[in-house]
Amino acid sequence: MSKFYETHFSRSLDSPLLCGCFPIKPIVLAAQLLMTIFFIHDLVGTASSADTVSIMGKVFMIIFLVSSFVAFLADYEVLMRLHHLVSCVVALIHIAWFFMELFSFIKKVASETPINSSDVKVLLVPIGYSFVFVLYIWMCQQLIMVLGRKYILPLFKI
Repeated sequence: MSKFYETHFSRSLDSPLLCGCFPIKPIVLAAQLLMTIFFIHDLVGTASSADTVSIMGKVFMIIFLVSSFVAFLADYEVLMRLHHLVSCVVALIHIAWFFMELFSFIKKVASETPINSSDVKVLLVPIGYSFVFVLYIWMCQQLIMVLGRKYILPLFKI
């Protein structure tokens, strides 16, 4: 009888290395866990004052993050690819936010108004978020690529 429901958990913690020494999979799982905790905290903190659409969006995001955590923990390729796709869309939103802040900064410089440290901080925050998102997407892509090669048995010629 085939073991359809058996997961690959025994080998699921094997992962490629970041910078040659940090395994990628625990980093991705920790990031997903932190984002889930953040969304739960945000949902609990704003549940009484937020509108229904905002609450439902946060609930769907929590469900999506929990399912992504399970997918990356147990190596479910379809859910991993779905999470990767959604992460790419979110990263594009943050990169667009960066460009909006950059154009605003350039407009302020061109109008010769004085620039203070808060203006630079407003520009650096989207740069940091964009860098973290691109790094996270790259790590997810590496895990998906390794997953495609992990369980293929070698071919033997007789």
